[in-house]
Amino acid sequence: MDLASDPALNVFLGKFEEGRVRFESTEPASETTVGLDPFDLDVFRSLASGRISSEEPLSGVLRAELSEEEVASIAASYAVAPVRYVELEEGRVAVGSEAEVLGLGVPVGVEGEVDVENGVLRFEPSQLRVFGEPLPSRLERRLLQETDFSYSLGELMGGADVTGVEVHEDRLVFTGEVTLPAS
Repeated sequence: MDLASDPALNVFLGKFEEGRVRFESTEPASETTVGLDPFDLDVFRSLASGRISSEEPLSGVLRAELSEEEVASIAASYAVAPVRYVELEEGRVAVGSEAEVLGLGVPVGVEGEVDVENGVLRFEPSQLRVFGEPLPSRLERRLLQETDFSYSLGELMGGADVTGVEVHEDRLVFTGEVTLPAS
């Protein structure tokens, strides 16, 4: 945790201009950072309890980073079909699965983009592949139009208001706002 107070003596009064809390290996993210808005602490109660104590809720900007492996694990736990792999590349997500056709397992891959709307992560597929080959666009549209690729982020992000998502090489980054209750 990094805290800034200006002037420096305000730290004894519990007045902070900003703060940054960094959590490593928090479930489900590999790294989570909260940039705190200006806040006041009850210094003596915080020191006595060993926990941050404030009369007002703390709020700030959330940034949570999930690795490709973490995203694959979450996808596998909520998917209807088995998830064989997840690949995250700059601006693009690819998910490999398997569909049963005439009793045989057929490898299927879906590529697309992700976005967040009203706390729901949506996967917008742009290409469907079977045996590594793209399907004719008409058949592809028909197959994808009735499929819902969405996931509520409320529980996953501990109730934070997630407003954005970015796809980078081997990681997914969520951004938003978080409010921590007063204690």
